[in-house]
Amino acid sequence: MPPFPIFSLKGFAGLLIFLVIFSGLQCPVLAQNIESGRPLRVAIRIVEPFTMKRPGGGYTGYAIDLWERIASENGWKYQYFEFPNTEAILEAIANGKVDVGAANITVTHARLTRADFSMPFMEGGLQIMVDDAHKSNGSQVWKVISDPDHLRVAGFGAICIVILSVIVTLFERRLNPDFPKAWIEGIVESFYHVMSVIFTGKTNHKAIPGVLGRFFAAIWVATGVAVVAFITSSITSSMTVNRLRGEINGPQDLPGKVVGTIRGTLGETYCEDLKLDTQLFSSLPDAVNSLLKRGINCIVYDAPVLQYFDNAHPELPVSEVGPVIKKAPYGFTFPLDSHLRLPFNQTLFNLSENGFITTLHSQYFGSN
Repeated sequence: MPPFPIFSLKGFAGLLIFLVIFSGLQCPVLAQNIESGRPLRVAIRIVEPFTMKRPGGGYTGYAIDLWERIASENGWKYQYFEFPNTEAILEAIANGKVDVGAANITVTHARLTRADFSMPFMEGGLQIMVDDAHKSNGSQVWKVISDPDHLRVAGFGAICIVILSVIVTLFERRLNPDFPKAWIEGIVESFYHVMSVIFTGKTNHKAIPGVLGRFFAAIWVATGVAVVAFITSSITSSMTVNRLRGEINGPQDLPGKVVGTIRGTLGETYCEDLKLDTQLFSSLPDAVNSLLKRGINCIVYDAPVLQYFDNAHPELPVSEVGPVIKKAPYGFTFPLDSHLRLPFNQTLFNLSENGFITTLHSQYFGSN
């Protein structure tokens, strides 16, 4: 299953028909040509893997490849204009400064009042990225140790040790003439030997003679081993689970944490709506750098971008946790009532039918 599945043709066939009809109603003069001699002004923003700079100049990426294929089939000339974030692109679209926003821009109700969107080309949404190296800390260990169930087990083990120490003292006082006669000194001596047997399985203490002595010695060893094994396995398993899960496992764990996100994105809106303690960054690498330096507790950002970054940087101890939240489609943007949207959608639909988008998805995100 693709990590970020493209929308199926069947699921969006009806949507495309509606878009085509609606575009036709809005733009009765569909034969209107692009202004003579002026290339289309295409707004982009650098976000891997949708838009990336080539080492020798120019751009590449999922959104760039898709746009250039559609532009080629329609005979459109164009010129790229780089913007810092999504909000800047939407503002330029609304003000008529650019003709197309070729980026992974999430379609939301609020944004539909400012711009027109193309047919969706991929499913987006938000996800949480955390630092693997700092998932477990001292507070997590204390939470495990102070768990009521573990405290009850530890208390039961302590009672067993005290009872065994008293029993050993009673036998020793009667059967061992060299055993200390003072009760406190005798119990301390017995406690030492009880703990020695429990944790090491052996002691230099002289065994209690007789059948009864051997019986109690066996009970002593069995009880001690069982109690210690239970306590150890219980705490170890809980600490392992907490180490794997970490402090942040999903959106429910975000309140009270310092959350990083990218300025001018859906992540910023989401954090503002929840009134989270938020730090804004200009790019994902900057946010990841702060995460690894423990300046923030996690990152909330576009799920496809986080997953691509994680796969592209296996050397970094980061991973995504929890479900994809605020699911919404990605689309290209146009000024309201743009005559470009209908031919763009028709070409995009054809590319979906002939397998181009599936191939493009596999190229940047893999086939699995």
